[in-house]
Formats: sequence, C-alpha cells, structure tokens
Amino acid sequence: MSNTAGLLTTIKYYADTLITAARQEQPFRLFDLADELKIHIIDQLEGDLAALRALALSCRRLQSLSEPLLYKRRLLRSPPVLKHFLHGVSRRPQRATHIHRLDIRCEYRSVASGLARLPAILEQTTELQDLTLESPYCNFGGGQGKTGRQFAQVQEDMFVLFDRAASEGFTNPLPTTPFQRLRKVELHLTGGDGRYLTLGHYSKSLFKSPTLQELTISCVQVESDTFALAEYEAMKHTTPLKRLTLIECDFTMLSIVMS
Repeated sequence: MSNTAGLLTTIKYYADTLITAARQEQPFRLFDLADELKIHIIDQLEGDLAALRALALSCRRLQSLSEPLLYKRRLLRSPPVLKHFLHGVSRRPQRATHIHRLDIRCEYRSVASGLARLPAILEQTTELQDLTLESPYCNFGGGQGKTGRQFAQVQEDMFVLFDRAASEGFTNPLPTTPFQRLRKVELHLTGGDGRYLTLGHYSKSLFKSPTLQELTISCVQVESDTFALAEYEAMKHTTPLKRLTLIECDFTMLSIVMS
C-alpha cells in the first residue's frame, strides 16, 4: 500500500511539473521523469518486441530499463531468431536473469548454430518459471545425422541441470542452483539416432524437482533400472508436481512409481 501511495505522489509531482512546463512553454524531456514512471511507460509496450528492441538500441539508459521486458517472455522458432537470442544472452549473461518464460520450438530439421550455448544460459535463468523445448525432429522420425546428435547433446546437458536442481534444491539451495523458480516444463524430445529418447540417470531428476508443478513430456522411453522403487518410496508426498502429461512414452515402471 505504501509503495502505491509513494508512486501516486511521484506521479502527481511530475504531472504538476508537466503542467507548469506547458504553461511556461518550456520543453520537457522523457529523461526528466523518475525511473518508476519511465518503467511504467515502457511496461505498456509488453509484447511489442520491435518497439522494445528499438527502445533498447536508442541509448544505454533506456536499454537498462527496456531489456527486462524484452527478455521476459520469448518464443523462438526460426534458426536466425534463435541464434540472435543465444548470442545476445551469451554476450551479456545478465539478460538471462530477466527471462521468466522461454518457449523454444525449433523448425523441422533446423538447429541454430550456437544451440550448444543453451544449457549454459538456462543455468543462469534465476527467474525462469515456464520452459518449453521442442526438438526439430519430434514429429518426423527422430534425430538425423549431425544436427540430430547435436540436439541430443543439448537435451543431455539440460538434464544435468535438472539433476543439480533436484539434488541441491531439497537440501540447501545455493544462489547458483538452477531452476529454483521453475513451475512448468514441456519437453518434446528425440533420440540422437531415433524417434525416442532413452531417459538415463540424470533424466529421472525431472520427477524429483523441488519446484515443478506441471510437466509434459513426449517421445521418451525408460530403461528398466532407471527408477528404483525404494528411492521413490522415501520421497512420497515431497514433490509439488500436480499435473503430469505423457505423450508417446514407454514407462514400464510407471504404474509402480506412481502408485
């Protein structure tokens, strides 16, 4: 309440200043406004990436105010757009902390150069809440050749982060622990040389996340020794997972694990 009252007082002050400047026919610059008001103005551009990008390019002061909104929610499909995004975040890692929702749905058989950077970027997305990753081969018979194997490696590196989030998050999460705010994950995966990805040791950490509430996963198969019943008995009622959607998945132990 006090923050709202303070903001209203600030708005009134600058409104009076604007009126006075107008009466005296004096110029009034955007930069004369308090940062709170500039941010409020920029907030009206949410969803207009072209306008936010132009604003960020205009000067350093507006760049620092507009980039949090520019990177907050991103849908990435084409290789050039994905490549530009990965390069921009890699060049300035601070941008990763602005990302709340990241939706990467690669076009068929197209893997952007630099995609190997994605796991390192995800490791720094401290505010990430919603993640979607779709393989460029998920509906077309699996990974093919070099690009298929590259994407499979990205998947594997991402599961390493989920493993860290599960192992560190339940006990003593650190500032560097990944995915501390992650609530929703949607993964449409493929194997390096086939349609289905075989979940290994790291992959089961998805189901042990201390924060995840919604999980959708497709085109995976589980090795018979991936899940240990005793391990999950000890974790009953500890996961916040509320919704699990499996699409074209071969979980031979699922009925036991979820019982």
